[in-house]
Amino acid sequence: MRDILAWRRYPQVPVLLLMDGWIRWARRCRLPAFKRLGKTFQTHLEGIRNMLAHATTSNAAAESINADIQGAVARARGFRTFRNLRTIVYLLKARLDLPASPFQPPIT
Repeated sequence: MRDILAWRRYPQVPVLLLMDGWIRWARRCRLPAFKRLGKTFQTHLEGIRNMLAHATTSNAAAESINADIQGAVARARGFRTFRNLRTIVYLLKARLDLPASPFQPPIT
């Protein structure tokens, strides 16, 4: 499966034919899990084809933002309102260079 997705970078290679071949192989496999996986892919083939045809990037950026928000949620435990949580998320994602204390001299 990784090989098929790696071929997506080369438009001259018929990725959809490779995908169809893999689904046929999985559905003929003796392992029940692969048969079920092949059936699942066959069911969602239209969406997979759309993803292969139109997706140019991964969702790594969205996952990174989600991880930062989850970190903010962990830090915001004990705050009483969603507004406070949102403020923490904004402060974290703004990546401001704030001093640790306004009374502490800057490190040079």
